[in-house]
Amino acid sequence: MIRLLVLLITSLVYPTLQAQEARNPDARATEILQQLEEKTNTYSDVTYHFSLKIELAESDPQILKGTFYTRGNQYRLELPDLIFATDGISQWVVNKEAQEIQIHDYEPLDPANLSHPQNLLAIHKNPDFDYRLEFEGAEGDKMVQKIEFKPLQRDSEYSKARIILNSRTGHIDTIEVFSKDGSRYYLTIDSTLINQNLSPSFFQIGKEDFPGFHEEDLRLN
Repeated sequence: MIRLLVLLITSLVYPTLQAQEARNPDARATEILQQLEEKTNTYSDVTYHFSLKIELAESDPQILKGTFYTRGNQYRLELPDLIFATDGISQWVVNKEAQEIQIHDYEPLDPANLSHPQNLLAIHKNPDFDYRLEFEGAEGDKMVQKIEFKPLQRDSEYSKARIILNSRTGHIDTIEVFSKDGSRYYLTIDSTLINQNLSPSFFQIGKEDFPGFHEEDLRLN
């Protein structure tokens, strides 16, 4: 579960010899996503308060609430018992239950793995997925835009994904991911805060932040 969380809340594509179909996104979906990217790029930092619903085959649904902070290639993911943070040089994992802090060298996320909020929030920039506008209009008391993504790799573990945007705010409301094994992930953005002036030190974790915790430094560089 820890690995899953580190890798469901960037998008370089690694070379692959796997069979792919041609990417052919529709024009309206591209326009909407470009507007989303342009708007996001004007922010110095973004904070997402989210609810993550995980439905695994033959298991009861799990709901996790957390907060994801991002600033360039720096991020901090806070969950009830876990914290993951990186300043772009080192990575920290805080396990509150075990009272342990692990420090690793920074490794860029693999965008092909959607088990991390950062990859989910950047799925529209992932060339491994084609996309189309599925719906645009009123849904309940909201005006929404739904864009569906399908993997180009035929042997991808995902069958499809979907982004639902609030047309009024221009922000993401929900991201849904469907796996071929029957697993489903629903990331609902409860609130979005922008330009909170998050300092670089916010994306670092020191031993003094968690007195009494065991610290294990596994960095090689």
